[in-house]
Amino acid sequence: MNEEREKSGKDLPEGRKGPENETPRGLPIWADIATAFLFLSRIPMPYYGRQISVAAWAFPIVGWLVGAIGAGVFILATFLGLTGWLAAVLAIVATVFVTGALHEDGFSDVADGYWGGHSVEKRLSIMRDSSVGAYGALALVLNIALRAGALASFYNPILILVVMVSAHGLGRASMSMVMALQAPAGKTGMAATAGKTAMPIALIALVLGLLPFSAFIPVQAAVFIAAVPLVAGVGFMQIMKAKLGGTNGDSLGALCQVVEITTYLTVMAVGNTLGFSLSDWLIK
Repeated sequence: MNEEREKSGKDLPEGRKGPENETPRGLPIWADIATAFLFLSRIPMPYYGRQISVAAWAFPIVGWLVGAIGAGVFILATFLGLTGWLAAVLAIVATVFVTGALHEDGFSDVADGYWGGHSVEKRLSIMRDSSVGAYGALALVLNIALRAGALASFYNPILILVVMVSAHGLGRASMSMVMALQAPAGKTGMAATAGKTAMPIALIALVLGLLPFSAFIPVQAAVFIAAVPLVAGVGFMQIMKAKLGGTNGDSLGALCQVVEITTYLTVMAVGNTLGFSLSDWLIK
């Protein structure tokens, strides 16, 4: 995630560093949801002193809203007569605005750090640098092009909504799973501050991340479409482990993007390969 946020402390209140700094308050479910929104978006929420690792089950809920906002912008743009490509770019802009480009920043930093450094320490140092290198710039261009190109092929408004909500929810659920499976890379940074997520919490996040698929798409299609992004996420997790020996905030943001992009590409590829309308997947 954005290392500048960690260094400035502007978006990470002191109490968020641990329960010893502030007694958690508020209803646990709502407090966790509010914490997830504070951590993963720019949407104003009250702060309840909850640990990020405890609130990680609610990450997909943030993804649902972000995806719904993006889909709403896409649908409105097409209604106003804009082309699919322009609608897709505007939808991505809307999600970037809501999240403060948090995950795109991580994606760019990972590209620079993973392939620009020859040791764990050097990679982490590059990722903390606010400047964008050649790898990072190229990664951002490819990121936007892949997402916009895939989204532009979806014309059914309900399908757009289901796919974007599912992709964003599953991407954030994958973050929770990695926070449970891998230790932080280093003693500072977001991952170290957040703490390790308990596996039951991560499994709740995974179920929530898969929920939109199972609710709107037939089981046979939903299982395959969800499996491919999850496999891509596992592959990226292995790269993360090889490059850093663990996880950090930027890597979690990049993971979210990898899963989101893979979801879009899978929906498009399977529909085109099988030769039927993507809207046929929607449960009537």
